[in-house]
Amino acid sequence: MSDMFGSGSSNLGDDTNKEKLQEELQQLTALSELQAQVVEFTDVCWDKCMGTPGAKLDAKTQTCMQNCVERFLDVTMFVTNRFAQIVEKSQQMR
Repeated sequence: MSDMFGSGSSNLGDDTNKEKLQEELQQLTALSELQAQVVEFTDVCWDKCMGTPGAKLDAKTQTCMQNCVERFLDVTMFVTNRFAQIVEKSQQMR
């Protein structure tokens, strides 16, 4: 077991490991947020586009779902980019 963890002592206190853990946490948080957005897209677009479900989606419903999700993504990207610009400006003012 000491091979797996180095010399057997805990290295969790060193900066490199803390940075790696922080990076992994950020990646998991981003993934979680993406998954939550997918659920939100599905809910909103389903409610907007779906009538009575049948054996398969008709062309109108498919187009509606595709357009709905694309607009949702467009708005999300716009808001994200705008927020990044605001954060960048505030950091430059410091």
